[in-house]
Amino acid sequence: MYVDIVPKYDGIESSLSSFISSCDFLFDNFSNSNDDILKAYLLRVVQTRLVDKAQLLIGCRTELNTWELIKDSLTNTFGDNRSIECIEQDLFIAKSNKNEHPLDFGRRLQVLRSQLAQKLSSDVALPREHKLIHFTHYENLCLKNFHLRTNRSNSEHYKITPT
Repeated sequence: MYVDIVPKYDGIESSLSSFISSCDFLFDNFSNSNDDILKAYLLRVVQTRLVDKAQLLIGCRTELNTWELIKDSLTNTFGDNRSIECIEQDLFIAKSNKNEHPLDFGRRLQVLRSQLAQKLSSDVALPREHKLIHFTHYENLCLKNFHLRTNRSNSEHYKITPT
């Protein structure tokens, strides 16, 4: 059955979005508003996929009796609480650390871009078309920052010879 698409979640921020997305898919596609038994089953599936810190947080808390309440609790506890504007600023001002290889700097920029994408994806008020514009903007900003901040580093790490 489709419950296998829900990964285990241990309370690590970087995997929270994937876990929530999988659970949202499960509830959106299989939760019939008139079938309380199915709803209870799906909720139990989600609860059994929680391990470590996430399981300790949710555990047997009877007040968390809907997916929305569990999702809010997980997001408030393990999610990135920074605003989109804060992450945008982090992306804009990111600099390569001393002796940092350009690939490592690129990975840091990719993490920031992914965090922005996750924030945008979870914003239900923003239309899809606007999200796509933002995604493109962040991608371009990432590339520009990488080229700007690694230009000097590249000459130090690599010998560039004219052809």
